[in-house]
This record gives sequence, structure tokens and C-alpha cells, in this order.
Amino acid sequence: MIIYNIIVTVILLAILLNLLNNLESLKHLKKEEKPYTKHSLVEPSFVSVLIPARNESKNIERCIISLLNQDYPNYEIIVLDDNSEDDTMEKLQKIKGEYPNLIIHSGEPLLEGWTGKNFACYTLSRYAKGKWLLFTDADTVHAQNSISSSIATIQRENAELLSLMPCLVMKSFSEKLFMPLAHFALLSFLPLKMMNTIKEPRAVIAMGPFMLINAEFYRRMGGHEKNKSEIVDDLKLAQEVKKNGGKVVFMDGSDEVSVRFYTNFKDLWNGFSKNSFAAFDNSPLILLLFLSFNFCLYLLPYFLFLSGILKFQLTLFPFLQVSLITLHRFVLSLRFKINLWLIILHPLSLLFGFLIALNSMQLTLLNKAVFWKERVYRS
Repeated sequence: MIIYNIIVTVILLAILLNLLNNLESLKHLKKEEKPYTKHSLVEPSFVSVLIPARNESKNIERCIISLLNQDYPNYEIIVLDDNSEDDTMEKLQKIKGEYPNLIIHSGEPLLEGWTGKNFACYTLSRYAKGKWLLFTDADTVHAQNSISSSIATIQRENAELLSLMPCLVMKSFSEKLFMPLAHFALLSFLPLKMMNTIKEPRAVIAMGPFMLINAEFYRRMGGHEKNKSEIVDDLKLAQEVKKNGGKVVFMDGSDEVSVRFYTNFKDLWNGFSKNSFAAFDNSPLILLLFLSFNFCLYLLPYFLFLSGILKFQLTLFPFLQVSLITLHRFVLSLRFKINLWLIILHPLSLLFGFLIALNSMQLTLLNKAVFWKERVYRS
């Protein structure tokens, strides 16, 4: 038991050090000191901002207005109403009445073999005229410099794809319980510096709310059509870029882009049940090993610590392990401005995450349907 505790403690310390290194490597997207203007000597590259929108009545106005007020002078905004069943189109037409340059298209019926978002993004790309394509979600809100800073960055980095980690807006209890795991999962276990240098296509991080990609490269590699049936569209697109020799850059854009993924327990449960298992290549072995690993590292120490307290025996190793886990969450909370009180819910957060992942696996293996935005998805 002592050897086991030593191993767990050392691994927790190593993961914490990796997190600190990753947070140092994850640079903030910087606002340019010399922003683009209409009077620049060199005309900035034309950007097509592409927004798939299905049943986004609650979000679409806020998203579009934030994008219409950018400080970048050379871009178009194209929105695809993806067969919405609410008043998304009516709200888009209202905005267009005030901003005639907004381009709106109605989506075609979803073709067999496609997921809804992949087909919508593919359709949008056919309308786009820009040298750069910015795929962004209808539930995002953008700071005034999100386009100008990202274009300057992707050109400076000589990259084909730039994806940003947005600020995650959390209001309901289920959001506050689960969403901090996004930072935890993305930044704890993967070495970011190494991922930027190795050629393995799967060694990438990307998030769908903000995907800026070179249009020529996108079309040459097959775009969204290449992985048209994939649920985890953002990760698969980034992997395809790297597979074709392109450079992928992932940065902290929490000051430039914010997103509220889900507003209630039902949507959160269904949304992540739809795609969690796919993030593990739909492999039960990989998922179960990952969950077992996290149980030993991040849940068992709490049980041992609590057991020791109840027996009036404060044992050293569980105390050290819980302290390291708490420090881990504390560092993430400070960086991404998450309520520090949520740290004490970490064991409950992990259990919630485990249940979603296991539900996602059983839905896939049993070929059960997940209903998302009035569509049926099967992994």
C-alpha cells in the first residue's frame, strides 16, 4: 500500500508540473498594438466568418452583433440557418434590416451520412470568398479584436489553423459542476510543447467555437467533407490539418471569445453524451483505462482521506494527494477565473463526468439514439 501511495503521489505531482508547463505554453491571444485600418498601406486578408445556426433564437443576435462590431476592416459574415424550427431566421432578417451586409442562407436538407454541423460548415464554405475561414458557433460572443488579433497571430505563427480556448460561461449548477473539467482534461495530461513538434496527427487540441483556417488549405485537404460523419468535428478537422502537413496552433482566447455551451442539465447531459465517447476513438478499452486511471488518481484519495478523518487518523499520503489535487484545481481556477468554491466539488464533478462518458459509450455500443436540436445522432 505504501508503494501504491508513493506512485500515486509522484504521478499527481508530475501531472501538476505538466499543467504548470502547459499553462505557461498556452499563450494569451494578444491584442495588436497596430490594428488594421481601412487606410493601411497593405490591405489585410479577406476573412469569411461562417456561422452555422440551428434553433439558436436565444443566442444569435448577441453573437452576430459582436461580430458586426469588429475592428478588422476586411471581412464578411455568412450565417446558415440550418433548418431551424424556432424563430432564428426571423431574428436574422431583423438584424439584416439594420446591417444589410450580413449574408444569410437557408440550409439544404441534411444529406445521408453527414452530421448536422459538418454539413452546415461544408455548405458555408461553398459560399465563402475569404482567404481565411473563421468557423464560429452561434452561441459565441466576440470581443472587438477577436478577428484582428487572430489573423495577426496565425500569420505570425505561419500556421494553417488557429483554435482558441474560449471563456466558458457557467450559470446553472450542472454547468458549474461539469464545465471546469474541460480545462482539467485538456491541459492536465497532454504536453502542449511536445504536441506542437511531433508529427502524430492525433496530437492536437482544438475547440469548435473558434476555428480559423486557411481557405486554400481547407479545400485542398477536403474540408468538413473529409470527416462528414464525425461527431467530434473540431478535433477531426485539426487532425486532418496536421495529417496533411499543416501547422495547428491552440491559444487562450478567453479574453476574446466567450461561450455558454449548455444552459440546463438535460442539454448538457445529451450534448456531451453525444460526443464524449468519440473523443476516445469509440474504444471501450481506452475509455475504461482512462476512467480507471482518473479514479485512482483523483477520486480514491478523497475516500481514503475521509476514511482517515472518520477514524481520527490523518494519514500522510491521502493528505498529500488531496492537497495536490486541490492545488491543481486552484491553479486552473485562477487562470480561467472560475469560482474557487467549486474546487470542493471536484470529486462530484469527476463522478458526473464519469457518468456522462459511460452513458456516451453505452449509447454508441448499443446503437441508441441521442436527440440533439431535434435531430437523431448515432455514433
